[in-house]
Amino acid sequence: MLTIRRASEKDIAVLTDLSRKTFEEAFGDQNDPEDMRTYLGDSFSMAQITQELSDPETTFLLAYHQDTLVGYAKIQGGPAPDCIRDDKAIQLSRVYIISHHMGRGFGSQLIQACMDESLQQRYTSIWLGVWEVNVDARRLYERLGFVRAGAKKFILGTDVQQDVVYARSV
Repeated sequence: MLTIRRASEKDIAVLTDLSRKTFEEAFGDQNDPEDMRTYLGDSFSMAQITQELSDPETTFLLAYHQDTLVGYAKIQGGPAPDCIRDDKAIQLSRVYIISHHMGRGFGSQLIQACMDESLQQRYTSIWLGVWEVNVDARRLYERLGFVRAGAKKFILGTDVQQDVVYARSV
């Protein structure tokens, strides 16, 4: 069982490190090293995480198992792709579990916490983009009731990738 809490300003350093680590674990072997360096530097710098954490439409959740940080998630309001028709939809922008803690149901618990948080914030649906080649994640989202809604581009460094967009009600 996880303990999940909202991140605060005091978590910026640990959230920055965790963001970089989990993204690199998830995608480092499948992408050009220079594209990864660029993306990690742009998206997971302390300044960027500080800016995101201060955005009132963004919520970070930290997940702990027996007092050990095992993952995090980020939900954010704002514009959605055209395939999302609900004007009260929030994006599940990131959900990552440290690799050696995967396979224990922590991702599902963290996603459920994101849906609960979204409902508290009065959103009616939640959407996400997942890299089209990330079959395991796509299966997880489908198992949790997300349905395919469309596609969108994701830019990693100089590489333009295709994400599958999934959505569901909260």
